[in-house]
Amino acid sequence: MVSVVPIHCPMGKGVHLMPAYYDQLDIVRCSSTFLSTGSTKADPTTVNFVLTNPDGTDTVNTRLGATTGTVDLITRVSAGVYFRDVTIGSSSGAHWYRYSSTGVVTSGAEANFIVRRLYTTT
Repeated sequence: MVSVVPIHCPMGKGVHLMPAYYDQLDIVRCSSTFLSTGSTKADPTTVNFVLTNPDGTDTVNTRLGATTGTVDLITRVSAGVYFRDVTIGSSSGAHWYRYSSTGVVTSGAEANFIVRRLYTTT
């Protein structure tokens, strides 16, 4: 079981929440907590992160191993707790992201956020 917890709001199973809104050039922290079948935080063998931009292009990151620190832009905070900071460029619209895992903990979940277009540059 994986719980995708965006920095802006927690997400529960079967609950549909309004997406958070950000501005272009913001940094969005996309977090995920992986749980074992006993609801204990646990590290998967592989953590995958996919960000789908409004134009349909995907950015894919994959992290192997459970050492603390950052691997391929995915940071392990503690057992089962991971995040990836996404720097928003000039693409406005809906951004979707998905965490999935393999190995000891196999699961996946997704969430989204909206990026507003900037009308001023100063």
